[in-house]
Amino acid sequence: MAAEMGGSGEAKYLPAVRGIAGLEHGAYGPLVGFDDALELGHTAAEMGGKRLWEDVHTALLARQEGAAILTLDAGRWSELELDGV
Repeated sequence: MAAEMGGSGEAKYLPAVRGIAGLEHGAYGPLVGFDDALELGHTAAEMGGKRLWEDVHTALLARQEGAAILTLDAGRWSELELDGV
């Protein structure tokens, strides 16, 4: 499952980051090289120019892991074709 966090400002992310760190099977999804950055760019292009980078990264990770996206705003994702994610 990929988690998407809404809001702006770094402080708003801290509770979610702490929660993910406490999960038995939780993991972070950093970019670890050129191939990841390239795939992020391809995903951004597929999703359209109006998407936020955190949305693109969430979609990329969900696609790579074959996971669902857990969100508080399903409408934010409903118009996108995410290859079955």
